[in-house]
Parts: sequence; structure tokens; C-alpha cells
Amino acid sequence: MSRLEQQFAEQDRQRINAAVAEAEAQTSAQIVPVVAATSGRYDRAEDIFGLLLGIAAAAAVWFFVPDAQPGSDSWAGHTPATKIAFMAGALVAGFALGAVVASRAWSLRRPFTPRKEMRDNVARAAAAAVFNQSLHQTRAGTGLLVYLSMYEHRAVVLADEAVLGVLGQPALDALCRDLTDLLADTNATETLCQTIRRVGRELGDGLPRADDSTDEISNELVLLG
Repeated sequence: MSRLEQQFAEQDRQRINAAVAEAEAQTSAQIVPVVAATSGRYDRAEDIFGLLLGIAAAAAVWFFVPDAQPGSDSWAGHTPATKIAFMAGALVAGFALGAVVASRAWSLRRPFTPRKEMRDNVARAAAAAVFNQSLHQTRAGTGLLVYLSMYEHRAVVLADEAVLGVLGQPALDALCRDLTDLLADTNATETLCQTIRRVGRELGDGLPRADDSTDEISNELVLLG
């Protein structure tokens, strides 16, 4: 079981699925909640962390490995060439170790990843999710995506033309901001449920559910990664 599946247990997924069904009972919009563990690889951060650890290891060799003392009656210490070789080995070993550790401990990558890179990756991943979940193929252009990316702590709300025509981009932006603010105070499951129900209420008048409306897309929460 993945970490994301542990975070969103079966009862959590059922609550979110029920919130989608409740919202879609009021509107013809096809609402799809998607939660991704991360929206990018961020392997450059692994390299930076590895390089810093390698430099620290080389510096430790420089300061703590003793130098040979010419004319001394002690044979302890190392020649400059030997010490440089030790430093090079420490640099390579530290780089490799740092890269491996950062690849498994995602929290170590965050300080070395620009916010703009994370924002751009989340935007691209959300746009890809629209196509992967077929939200662009609804009969009346009523698809709406609520996308959370857990590692980046970012959210995106995207809507097809019919939903966008009713709510407008400023309202979608406000919905996304409120969703992000709510995540700081409550858990992701409750945040998604409240946001999805709000979408149902706000679309109920401008885009009500028609008598012949059908579920074109599954109501189930989509977990990625």
C-alpha cells in the first residue's frame, strides 16, 4: 500500500466519493477530484544535496586527516597527494550517498527546489490530468477538476467551457485559494469534501442537473503515485 493510499484510507475515499455524488445531484458538472503524491521528479535537488554532502565530506577529510610532518620522528600523517585522493573519494562517496538519501527522503529536496519549478510542475500535471481523466470529452463541456499535489502543497482547479462560463475564472481562482487556505487548518479529506460540496451549490443555479443527465465520469477519487 502506498503512502498516499494510507493517507486516504477506504473510509476517506468513500466520503469524497459521496461528496462528488451529492454535488453532482445538484449540477450537470462532472467533478473529478485528483490527489497526486507529487507532480515532479525534482532530481536536480538530489544532485544539489549530494554535492553539498560531498563537499562537506571532503572538507572533513581536509580538516581531520593529519598531514605528514617532514623531519618528524613520527610516521603518522599523509602526503598531500594521498590526502587529495582521500578528499576526492570522500567527495564522490558523499555525492552518491546524498543523492540516494534525497531520492528517498523527499523532505530533503524541498529547500533545493525553486517554488516556481514546483508551481509550474503542478500546473502541467493538472492540465495532463484533465486529459487523462477525459474531462475534456464530456458532451456539454461540463468537466471540473480539483487537483491536489501533496508534496508541493499546491492545488489547482480547472474547468471546461460550460463550467467556466457559469463561474468565471475569478471564481475558480477564489475557490482554489480557499481550498489551499482550508488545507492549512484541516485534513485533505475534509477539505476536498467541503470544496466539492461548494462547487455543487455554486453551480446548482447556473448549471443545474438536467433530467437526462448521466454520470459520464466516475465519482471516485483518483490517487496518483
